[in-house]
Amino acid sequence: GDMATVTFGFSAQSDESRHMTLGLEVVKFICEQDPGNVPIVQKWLDKWFWRG
Repeated sequence: GDMATVTFGFSAQSDESRHMTLGLEVVKFICEQDPGNVPIVQKWLDKWFWRG
């Protein structure tokens, strides 16, 4: 591969890390705001985790 391919690979990897970090923070925030949100978030995770 060329340097553009290498750069793209590193960029995609850093994007994935950033998205995972932001996603975790959103989930934590939602659950901290109202414990009643925990079962809702759990349903989302059960449905979508393995599809991602």
